[in-house]
Amino acid sequence: MRAYSQVNIIGEELDRIEGSYTDSFLSKVIDRMLGINNNVFLTISMPSVIVIRSRTLCYDITKDIKVKFTQTHLLSALYEDFLLYLRKSNNNLHEIYNWLVVRDTSSVKINDYSLNNEVDRNGESVDRCHIKIGIDREDALRGENFLLDLEDFYPGHHFTLELILEIIFTDFINEYKQGNVKCIAQKLIKYTESKN
Repeated sequence: MRAYSQVNIIGEELDRIEGSYTDSFLSKVIDRMLGINNNVFLTISMPSVIVIRSRTLCYDITKDIKVKFTQTHLLSALYEDFLLYLRKSNNNLHEIYNWLVVRDTSSVKINDYSLNNEVDRNGESVDRCHIKIGIDREDALRGENFLLDLEDFYPGHHFTLELILEIIFTDFINEYKQGNVKCIAQKLIKYTESKN
C-alpha cells in the first residue's frame, strides 16, 4: 500500500493489526519503548517567500496576543480547521479534491544536468525551505485516511499529507496578503485559549 506521508501511520497501524497488536497495557509500554507517542513530526517544503511572510504574520500575532505564536502554531490551527471542514462536509471527497487541485501550486523539479532547480508553473525559479511540524498522531491518521479514500475516485493522485499542509498554509498566507482574512488575531486568541 502507498504511504500518504513521511511517517506512514496507516502502514504502522496495519502492521499492528496484522501482528495481533492490541491496545493492552503491554502494547502501550512497547509503544513508549519504540518511541510511538501521540505526536508525529513532518517536514514540509514550502516556498521561501511564504515562510518569510508567515514568520512576519506570526510575529504580529505574538505582539497582539502577548503569547508566543509560531508558524507551527499557525499550521496546526489551519490543519485543525481543515479536519473540521472534512467532518462538516460529510467527507465530500470530490469537493475537497477540487479545492486542493485548484490551490496546488507545488513546483516541478527540473534537471538541467548541472543544477536541480524547482520551477513554478510559469517556469520561474522557486526557492524553498523546510518547516518541521509536530501534529497529533490521530489528526495525521485522519489526513492519511482522507487521502486513502481519495484513491477510490482519483486513483494514483499525487497528494500527500505534507502537500495538503503546504497547500492550506500557502493558501492562507496568500489570502492574508490579499486582505481576505479578517480578525485573525482574535480568532487565533480563541484557538490558543482552547488549547490551554
